[in-house]
Amino acid sequence: AYQRNSAFYPVIEMFEKYLFQFETADSPEDKLIKLEGLLLETKLDYKSEMALLAEFLSITTEQFPQLIMSPFAKRQKTMDSLTRLLSFKANIQPVFFVLEDLHWADASTLEWLNQFIKELPTHNIFALCTTRTNFRPDWKESLDFKQIDLKRLSVEDIEEICHHQTNGKTLPEEILKQIT
Repeated sequence: AYQRNSAFYPVIEMFEKYLFQFETADSPEDKLIKLEGLLLETKLDYKSEMALLAEFLSITTEQFPQLIMSPFAKRQKTMDSLTRLLSFKANIQPVFFVLEDLHWADASTLEWLNQFIKELPTHNIFALCTTRTNFRPDWKESLDFKQIDLKRLSVEDIEEICHHQTNGKTLPEEILKQIT
């Protein structure tokens, strides 16, 4: 899967969409303005955070040149920054945090998530992570972790969902069999 080979793919997607509220049509300048607006609200080091996050989000800018540090240090600083941003938001209002299909997540995302999960008990954050049953997260033994196993939908339930999604139109039997 593409996501497994792209460092931080689900994290970037979540932050761009929900925290920074980037739109598809946003120009790099628009994205920088939105990023700047959020960072100015925080007590983070504005200049270094702008440079770090602009690079992380692949926003090209001459205004905030890339920080010169080792890749390991930059990666750790980025993960710390992401955690602080979510923690900042959680101090203002409750945060509902969703990451789906963790079984496809890359190693960097899982490393950040392990770090972030340790922060959850001190903040008003509800994290919902979905995965297939064979995935075993490192944080499973955490006191604040609750696993809920969901059973497969019955054929009747799937057919009912299909019927609802097609506004009552009947799907050909072959297609229905593929779905179920």
